[in-house]
Amino acid sequence: MSSNKSYYAYIDEVGRGSICGPVLCGVVLMKANRKLKNKYRDSKIISVRVREKMYKELLNEGIELSFGTASNKEIDKYGLSKALSLASNRAIAKLSLIPDKIYLDGNYDYINITRKDEIEVLCVIKGDLLVNEISAASIFAKVSRDALMVKLSKKYPNYDWEKNS
Repeated sequence: MSSNKSYYAYIDEVGRGSICGPVLCGVVLMKANRKLKNKYRDSKIISVRVREKMYKELLNEGIELSFGTASNKEIDKYGLSKALSLASNRAIAKLSLIPDKIYLDGNYDYINITRKDEIEVLCVIKGDLLVNEISAASIFAKVSRDALMVKLSKKYPNYDWEKNS
């Protein structure tokens, strides 16, 4: 494919250190030669209010967004790396096409652990701080997981998960 027809995905995960709920991988898919209109930041270093504002901006970027999860039971059964692989591949499967390349926050390619057809992954250490598109995936993932935790808190109200996401 020529570069103007190539698609790149940018992935970040949330919930890695949580004691409850799923791990979630957020994906931003866009043409390789495209840039986002807005500047995003790592979801861990901004307030809820700023994160919500950036999330709304992200929804208006005209790009494809997806997320996938792996449950706490899958984490316990398979371990964290394989659970992250399952979550990321579930997110990729929801996309309208398979990207030509994936930029992944971190230093370890967990995506290809459970794939039958290997995909090109470029790991970017501190990618959620350095790459705007990975920062956008970070925002999407965090807000999406927080919404899941609010739903879980309604089912299990004694834990206050809606306040502790």
